[in-house]
Order: sequence, then C-alpha cells, then structure tokens
Amino acid sequence: MQATSVNCRAKAHLGPMVNHERAGIHGVAIALHNLVKGFRHMRSLYATGAGHALAAPDVAGQCLFAPTAVLRQPTRDIVVAGSPLRRDTIVVLALGEAAKRDGTSSFVFLKDQWSQCPADTWVPALLEGVWGRVRS
Repeated sequence: MQATSVNCRAKAHLGPMVNHERAGIHGVAIALHNLVKGFRHMRSLYATGAGHALAAPDVAGQCLFAPTAVLRQPTRDIVVAGSPLRRDTIVVLALGEAAKRDGTSSFVFLKDQWSQCPADTWVPALLEGVWGRVRS
C-alpha cells in the first residue's frame, strides 16, 4: 500500500472530526507521536522501578512532552503579541525549543493560550488510566 493512499484515507477519516482544518489534522498526527514517546517513557519507568512509588498523575506528568513544532490556525481574526492573525492563517509554533529554554511543562498543551491544545484533559487522563492498569 502506498503512503499517499494511506494519507488520503487518514485525511478522509479524520477531516470531518476537525472541520477539515489542516492544523487539526496535523495536530492529531503530532499528538500520536507524543503519546508513543510518553508510553515509551512510562515503560522505562515501570521497567526500572523508578515510577512504582509514584501516583498516576505524577507519572502522567513525566510522560507528557511538548511537540517539536505544531501548526495552529486561529478560529477567528485575532491579535497575538501585537501582530494580527486572520482566521485562515496557519502558524508554526516551535514548541520544542521554547520548552527546552523554559524548563517547564507549560508548552505541552499551551494551556490558557489562543492556541491551546484541545486534548489537555484527556491525554493526561489516558496516561493515568494506563499507569493504573499497569500497576494493578
């Protein structure tokens, strides 16, 4: 199967769920990669015993990673840091570098920002649920 046919099928399936917004389709793909990275980290915490004494929310927090870059598209015309952005503008946010400089988890979901990730509650809940199942 060719990669282009897989991409077309993925876009056709995912498109309606994110109003066919390119940034939304891209965001889901990025989220999947970061979930895999988080699960790998969780596996290493479990394998080394380092996380066994930690509560599920603490482990989930350690398994969240800011993406290297994300695409965002404003849902309405806005002004960000003095620069106007039209509704149809695609913005590339280099979160990975910003997160390294900042040293906090504030760039994982961009909480309380115009570009906040809509998965900010369910991804931690998913990670906590997985850790709970692993430990039981």
